[in-house]
Amino acid sequence: MAEEEKLSFDWLPDGCESLADGEYDAIVLGTGLKECILSGLLAVNGKKVLHLDRNSYYGGDCASLNLANLYEKYKPGTKPPSELGSSRDYNIDLIPKFIMACGKLVKMLLHTKVTRYLEFKNVDGSYVVKNGKSYKVPATGEEALRSSLMGIFEKRKFRKLILYIYNYEEDDPKTFEGLDLKKQPMSQVYEKFGVDANTQSFMGHAMALWTDDRYLGKPAIETIRAIKLYAYSLERYGKSPYLYPIYGLGGLPEGFSRLCAIHGGTFMLNRGVDEILYDATGRAWGIKCGNEVAKGKLLIGDPSYFDNEKMTLTGKAVRSIFILDHPIPNTNDAESLQIIIPAAQANRQNDIYVCMVSYAHMIAAKGMYVAIVSTVAETADPLSEIAPGVSLLGPFLDRFDSVSDMYEPIQDGSNDNCYISASYDPTSHFETTSEDVLSMYKRITGEELDMSINADTTDADHAIVYFKLPCDQVKVLDLIIENAFVMTRGSYQPSQNVDNFLREKPSTRRHQPPGGGSSVGSLIYGGSTESSFAGHKAFYLRRKEDRPEYNAVLSARNTSQQNQLVTRNRQDISSNQYASGPNQNVGNVLTDRRTTRVHAPPGGVSSIVLG
Repeated sequence: MAEEEKLSFDWLPDGCESLADGEYDAIVLGTGLKECILSGLLAVNGKKVLHLDRNSYYGGDCASLNLANLYEKYKPGTKPPSELGSSRDYNIDLIPKFIMACGKLVKMLLHTKVTRYLEFKNVDGSYVVKNGKSYKVPATGEEALRSSLMGIFEKRKFRKLILYIYNYEEDDPKTFEGLDLKKQPMSQVYEKFGVDANTQSFMGHAMALWTDDRYLGKPAIETIRAIKLYAYSLERYGKSPYLYPIYGLGGLPEGFSRLCAIHGGTFMLNRGVDEILYDATGRAWGIKCGNEVAKGKLLIGDPSYFDNEKMTLTGKAVRSIFILDHPIPNTNDAESLQIIIPAAQANRQNDIYVCMVSYAHMIAAKGMYVAIVSTVAETADPLSEIAPGVSLLGPFLDRFDSVSDMYEPIQDGSNDNCYISASYDPTSHFETTSEDVLSMYKRITGEELDMSINADTTDADHAIVYFKLPCDQVKVLDLIIENAFVMTRGSYQPSQNVDNFLREKPSTRRHQPPGGGSSVGSLIYGGSTESSFAGHKAFYLRRKEDRPEYNAVLSARNTSQQNQLVTRNRQDISSNQYASGPNQNVGNVLTDRRTTRVHAPPGGVSSIVLG
């Protein structure tokens, strides 16, 4: 009887049919990143989820578009110039953001194991602007001494402050040095160490990533934690504290959507919502699409799916996308970077953000760069407000401008069953986005999302190893992998696929067009010499020439994790061993079953499988 009652459709309005299965624990509207993360988390927790989007693609406002779709969206009727290359070589983010390597979003990716569906690459640099010129953000005392961002006396003050921050431990009073950071504001910490306004500006905005100066009056512990996170993330990857997915940010909502679908979620694209249905008390109970109705215990969605009376307008975001054929000047020819212009440097209340990625992350044609300048609009002429950021770019081939409203929900969702995400802000990182997801998750479930997982690892004993090795110089080894995965790092040939994964399970992934030299890595433990990072172990790669300079760092906070990787020498040879030049296969996938097969013609995707 209970089962029959569960399947009853007595709730359907007259003349309507059920949408999909009819009843769900949660109905999610829009496939933006926030919505996809939440639907994935709920599905993993055993909830029955229906997920709809009015668009024919995943991502919503944070989708990644090819060149033709970008022109169609911003310049209808205009075709992309031929000199920009093939449209399919582009995956341009509508809302560009970088991922803090040890930040909240990474922990969500690891917590849900969505990392198995995505590939990431380090961002080359993080910069801050002073007097109209870009400077690399110094994150250590040693970098400060080499930086031209500060004078010699200011460098000493900064170094003293940064060492205090790095040595500070919340549970060790010996590191407090007379300061109560949980009560005293950050302004008093700056005053104690005597750093000037310029140092305060780049520490607060480019390292702690505050969007305005209100943080100066807040407890200093919040800023200290943020700066330590920045430094820890930088230590993990060296060039900058940021990561970015190969093929663009559109892969993030797709990955979480896949997670939801694997756990029973139902997805419907190209399905608009005509009406949200409410009961007599004002609580939402379902949606109507044409003459079809679905019932849900709660609704989750972005602001575009709900009435304006449920939201408040918080401002406008201005974003401009630029296509370049050169790296941004004065950035050491970086292929990807973030530049923050602190508000004080532009006589504004809000920072200006510059985010640039390129063909190195497979989001543009070879030799092309995509930069996005964004900020919060403060005047009636928003495009003029981003001029300080545009001036840093140099000449550009084309630009695409947008100004969008930013909304926040008025209520928390407990009274009307409508859990609405906030609009994406103009920041060039995902920390504020992640905070909104965590807040919504707690409001929906009544529980905190477990974020205790170490960002170094994908599980208690997971580890990540980075290395690069050309395929024609290595014999493939039999690798026993226990909760570990390996990524190749770097690129040897033009158009070479990068960041191949070696996993404990077979994996299917998108790969680049034909051409280039593939890179297959193999690992042999070469000793336990400590690397320059405390608590990390160094591992060495063996080439035929056995050159020790080709090394890799096993990122493991617990050094006992080195035992998770075991290797045995075998005589198996990569199918690309004898291939070379532009016809060499790319995108090798190493799995745990013995076979060699080619999935595409020369230049396509091959699969090398170990026995």
